[in-house]
Amino acid sequence: MAGVQQGDPLGPLLFSLVLQPLAEKIRREFPKLDLSVWYLDDGTIVGDVQDVFKVFELLRSEGPAVGLHLNVAKNEIWWPSRPESDPFPAKVERVSNCGVKLLGAPIGTKEFTTEFVSKKLNVAASWRRWICADRVRAVPRLFGLQQDQPSPAYEYPCGAERRDQAVRRPLSRHSGADLACAMPG
Repeated sequence: MAGVQQGDPLGPLLFSLVLQPLAEKIRREFPKLDLSVWYLDDGTIVGDVQDVFKVFELLRSEGPAVGLHLNVAKNEIWWPSRPESDPFPAKVERVSNCGVKLLGAPIGTKEFTTEFVSKKLNVAASWRRWICADRVRAVPRLFGLQQDQPSPAYEYPCGAERRDQAVRRPLSRHSGADLACAMPG
C-alpha cells in the first residue's frame, strides 16, 4: 500500500482522516495528559514522563499501520527539571531547558523566543532578495511569521495569544516553570 504523491492537495486531508482514530485512542487511553495536539504528523504530548513514554511506545507500535512511522531522531523531549535518566531512546533529542518549538512557534523564555524569531526574520530577509516583495506580501505566513511585521515579535493577534495561553498553561503546570513571563504584554 502506498500513500498519496508528494504535493497532492488531498494528502493532508487523507492523512488527517487516517491519523484521527490514533489521536482519539491516545486521548481515551491517557486521560491524565495535560495536552495532546496534532497538526498532521506533528504531535505534541504533555504530561507525566511515564504517560508520555507510553504514548511514544503506542505510536511506535500502532503508527505504522496507519502510515505514521516515527523517526526517533526527529523526536524531541523537553522538561525544565531533567532527571538523571529517562525511558526514551538515546536518539530522541533532549531539548534545552530555556524553551521549545511547538508546531513551529517558540515557547519559553523571552531570550529563547527573541532569538528564535530573530533567526526566522533573518531567513525571511534573505528570501526577500530572491522573491518579489509584492509576492511575499501576498503570502500570509512565511516560516510561521507574518512577513510585514516589524521586528517587535510580541505583537500577537488576540487568537494567537489565546492559543499561546492555552499551550503555556499546561506546560507551566506540568513543568513547574513560570512560562507566563514569556507572554506578550
